[in-house]
Amino acid sequence: MINKELVLTLLETKTPKEVAEMLKCTPRRISQIRKELEGEKLTLRKYFDAVLSGNYKTKQELAKALRVCRKTLYTFEQENNTKELLTARMMNAGANIIEIQILLGLTDDEAKQLKTIPTISGVKSDLTKILMMLQTLKDSALISREELRQYHDIKHFLSLLRKC
Repeated sequence: MINKELVLTLLETKTPKEVAEMLKCTPRRISQIRKELEGEKLTLRKYFDAVLSGNYKTKQELAKALRVCRKTLYTFEQENNTKELLTARMMNAGANIIEIQILLGLTDDEAKQLKTIPTISGVKSDLTKILMMLQTLKDSALISREELRQYHDIKHFLSLLRKC
């Protein structure tokens, strides 16, 4: 009888083939045990919920909570660009850059680049400023047809963005 928890622990540092040799079984059996222990498939929603809960200080703890081995978690993160997706989600939710840097373990250079990413609230703010400038032109009767069209378009876009 194979200790299934031992298999998951060994898979943290070894390949399924190496674990199979150690436990004198087939790599296929090791893969079956891993899938059995990992349970439901890891999804972006489960991953985001776990990361954003802030309850995990290490990737090892996160992997254990998600019931996957560390290698599976690493592969999932690479295949799904989780760092970029989480960054975008947090930026649009209004998280500050330092929070994002700490939570995602970003370098200082990566954190500086976050300042250039547009957010919904930033776009709303910029469009509101442009609208106020065009409103001033409109009020003074100095607005051109093109500017008047832009004024109405921006006003419409802002009304749509307020619903976000």
